[in-house]
Amino acid sequence: MTEAREQVVELLAAMEEFADVEEVMATLVSLPRIQVRSGHCQEALHTAERCSHVMARTAPALYAAALAAAAGGTAEEARQLAEQSARAAEADGDQLFLLRSLAVLGQAGLLAGDPRGGLRGRRVAARQTTRRCHVRRGPALAALVRRPGRSPGVPG
Repeated sequence: MTEAREQVVELLAAMEEFADVEEVMATLVSLPRIQVRSGHCQEALHTAERCSHVMARTAPALYAAALAAAAGGTAEEARQLAEQSARAAEADGDQLFLLRSLAVLGQAGLLAGDPRGGLRGRRVAARQTTRRCHVRRGPALAALVRRPGRSPGVPG
């Protein structure tokens, strides 16, 4: 994970000169996930803040902030950001970030000691979204929305 984090940071530095904004932002949003998984939670919070400054209140930026808050902030902050991210993703029709946001929302509920709290009223919508994405993207979707704390190849 440390090597991946270093490579993405180097890639971002190089991309900022030559790539378009969307490519830079897609890479920037992926960095907090790597930072969280490698235990660099404060870096993840800083990167998520950078995402928010550049991408305003978009679902990807809010998701990055929620994920970083779940790892290095508070459960309540993570819950609020994940809710905002889920609403933004729903409004944009962004199924991938809706699923990711719901995963962080569930994680925030677990961190707060309320495993069902964050997902009340969203369970059916999450199942329907997962089914639609599975039909469109097939089994590759599982790798994209793997639950935090899970390793590749480990059943969820």
